[in-house]
Amino acid sequence: MQRLIDRCAGIDVGQALLVVCRRVVDDTGGLDQQIRSFGATIPDLLELRDWLAAAAVTHVAMESTGVYWKSPYYLLEDEFEVLLVNASHLKHVPGRKTDVIDAQWIAEVLSYGLLRPSFVPPRPFRELRDLTRYRKALIRARTAEVNRLHKVLEDAGVRLATVATDVMGVSGREMMRALIDGVADPQELAELARARLRAKLPQLRKALTARFGQHHAFLLGRMLAHVEALAADITVLSERIAELVEPWGRAADDPRLDHWGGSAGGRGDPRRDRPGHVPVPHRRASGLLGRAVSGAAGVGGQTWLGHAAQRLPLVSRRPHRVRLGGGQEQGHLLFGLLPAADAPAWQTEGHHGGHPQDPGDRVEPALHRGVL
Repeated sequence: MQRLIDRCAGIDVGQALLVVCRRVVDDTGGLDQQIRSFGATIPDLLELRDWLAAAAVTHVAMESTGVYWKSPYYLLEDEFEVLLVNASHLKHVPGRKTDVIDAQWIAEVLSYGLLRPSFVPPRPFRELRDLTRYRKALIRARTAEVNRLHKVLEDAGVRLATVATDVMGVSGREMMRALIDGVADPQELAELARARLRAKLPQLRKALTARFGQHHAFLLGRMLAHVEALAADITVLSERIAELVEPWGRAADDPRLDHWGGSAGGRGDPRRDRPGHVPVPHRRASGLLGRAVSGAAGVGGQTWLGHAAQRLPLVSRRPHRVRLGGGQEQGHLLFGLLPAADAPAWQTEGHHGGHPQDPGDRVEPALHRGVL
């Protein structure tokens, strides 16, 4: 088999130790192969980088082992052509002998061009993706805490959810604060209703007639404070994401993204004024940028998101995969960003009256985990 890369290295990545095989072919055709171990700290990785650069190594390959590959990958990517290889792909490359250590085998198959690298997005997209994933985790945590809050209200006999469309709206939060402060008169609590909810005062008085005690007040106070703290964190994250998305602002405003969100988060939506609420099209646009679809990775500049939007209408109704324009299926990248209205009815939870729920308030489809 013809050798394609004369100066390369393979790295077996561990939590605290990296085993590196440097494989160099000299001018006479002789093979110089050296194996060394390095620590996983930044000074050790800098020493590794210098050791590889001293031999004029051009390509480096490593397995995607947990999250341990990130530090060496990020430190080496500016100096070498670094390939991140899926362990299952490397396992099925034929010809391995049982007595060959992992780093040596990675370097050998790399030299013959037998490795297929995984896509790793550029640094700006990695940073944006970290923020969007963290925000998504906080939104899910807020949803879980709101569900626990509902259970406390039901346990106390407060049937506010049967009358108010959104218990966490302005009126609902004021009523809950009044309950926490010791107000027990249903008439007084019902008078806290605002806007259209005032048309339901008789029903509110009945729903707020409850056996709300000190135990419920303590639990409800902690849960309401937690929900509001999460909402504040979500707002701060959304502002930071908006700053990072600004260079791609023209693409993020692409009208082809609007139909994903339906009316959720638009004008007239009672959730619009909720603390921590992020409009659906903006969340989905920033999420797309953060996920950095590998199928559109070759498209540069500010047209990246617009190009992705052109490909996205080709969405399969199968629950676990999204078919992109080139026929490649990336189910774990995009399906979680689609609204409830675009998914089959049997797949969504919390879909009422034909109106799409805010993805922050419903159980989103599980995403298939990938290397990224």
